[in-house]
Amino acid sequence: MLASLFKCFKRKPSAVVQTSETVDVTPPPHPLSDMEKNGYRTLAALCLAKEKQDEMAVFIDNLNDFEGDDGYFRTLNYVMDWEDDHDLFFIMAVDWKEEVDTLEWRIDNAVKNNFGLCISLPDPQDYSDTPVYDPKVFPDYEAALSKHDLKLGFIDTQADEYVFFVHRTADQSAVEEAVRQIGYQYK
Repeated sequence: MLASLFKCFKRKPSAVVQTSETVDVTPPPHPLSDMEKNGYRTLAALCLAKEKQDEMAVFIDNLNDFEGDDGYFRTLNYVMDWEDDHDLFFIMAVDWKEEVDTLEWRIDNAVKNNFGLCISLPDPQDYSDTPVYDPKVFPDYEAALSKHDLKLGFIDTQADEYVFFVHRTADQSAVEEAVRQIGYQYK
């Protein structure tokens, strides 16, 4: 009798089932809205070099919504990360306490790569350890850009970074609308 009782316990299936398969619990991606895609397309057409626009268009056409994503938190962060990986100097970010040389490098590359211009920008050495949040930094760069009918556009992300891009002064209203379409305010 003891042997049959032991046999009964031995056959009881385990409550834990082991499998060699990996189960993906990530929800399926949601495509980005047509309005947001249109906003990114418009910004690219106004602020990105013509030869880079096709590559960006393919990226935008396949772009998913990253709002609330654990890694990127929002779609704009994913877009900026992809652009950095592809050296586009399109929509860029600098931390509020970043030194001016990083800002200068980004602006200089955006102007050269997207507008084909080599312009004189303020020398980062003139700011010696001054962070970009210093009240004179952005106006000095704006003054240099304005001589070439260019300006900095800012995307208000309500974060501790400056998200910006370079655009033609004449395109400001179209750029403002495109930024609104991607879900932000232009500053």
